[in-house]
Amino acid sequence: MHDKLIKTDLGDYKISVRAGKTIIVFLNGASGFDTFDSFAPVIVKLPEDLGILAIDYLNSGMSSLTKKSYRLEEDITNLVEIIEKQDAQKVIIVAHSMGKIFALPIADRINNFAGFIGLEPTTREIMFNPSKEKTYIEQKNKFESMTEEQFMIKMQNQTRKNFSKEQDKLLWQHYYQDDLRHSEVRDTQKELMQSVVNYDDIRFRRAAPSVIFTQKYRKAEYGRSEYITDRTKIVCLGDNHYFFWDFPEEIAKEIIRLS
Repeated sequence: MHDKLIKTDLGDYKISVRAGKTIIVFLNGASGFDTFDSFAPVIVKLPEDLGILAIDYLNSGMSSLTKKSYRLEEDITNLVEIIEKQDAQKVIIVAHSMGKIFALPIADRINNFAGFIGLEPTTREIMFNPSKEKTYIEQKNKFESMTEEQFMIKMQNQTRKNFSKEQDKLLWQHYYQDDLRHSEVRDTQKELMQSVVNYDDIRFRRAAPSVIFTQKYRKAEYGRSEYITDRTKIVCLGDNHYFFWDFPEEIAKEIIRLS
């Protein structure tokens, strides 16, 4: 495993990569975490002959700030090129939360897409027409009742429990480095996220294997989501949005099964 900076006219993408005939592409959510750091508990449980490609988005993790204003389409094109240059026979995409913005169009454009594993990937429903069911409202109120400090303490306790000491140290070291960036960068990211409506019609191929991990209260939502194929499996795990930190072995087993 080694880190590289991929220079483009938009900015420099930091990637963590390990070669393999089958490559697992990890896509983070909309957080400041370095992608490899965030998925480290899962990655260490994967066989060493499986390729790894963990990409930090521009303005996030250890990638550079953007050099100019750009459209989401340009970003997606760059990510597709980075993946295709790995020269893998099969590509499996693992995406957390807002990583779905990139997962669907990437899968649509690469010929060697072989499967998707979604870790509570954001749905169009939750973005534009969220459920009014009691459990959704309770979860929303629970989240909004926490102060930022309480939320950070909760996450730090979670990583301390599930990461190795070195992994935990690097995760938060890189997170706070990213957090020092200017607030206007966050606004740029939000604008890009909102342009997801341009990709409303994209779906995975019907024959593509798709595994969705989610908290139990969202199971029905995923059953009617854009991630459903003829080979979809929905697995309920955990009680928080970063449940893959708590259950890395279960995630790794599904990755290995698809590979």
